[in-house]
Amino acid sequence: MQLEFSSTQSKFRQEIRSFLKEVLGPEWSGILPDSYFTEENFPKVRFLTKKLAQKGWLTMSWPKQYGGLGMNHFDHLIFSEEMAYY
Repeated sequence: MQLEFSSTQSKFRQEIRSFLKEVLGPEWSGILPDSYFTEENFPKVRFLTKKLAQKGWLTMSWPKQYGGLGMNHFDHLIFSEEMAYY
């Protein structure tokens, strides 16, 4: 048995990667989870959060009738993986 993501899911993964590279730039070195809300990092986190909200990615797995994108859990997994990696 060979398990693979669909071509749509692979395109979504690439969209996330491209988005993060474009929005955060090449100098991005990441933020450790326990330092999100430091005075130094808070503006960066807020900027990224606003950009993610504009794409609808903060509520991607919520049903459409509640303001989400209605995406499935595999899509959310892909998103989480790429966010953690970047």
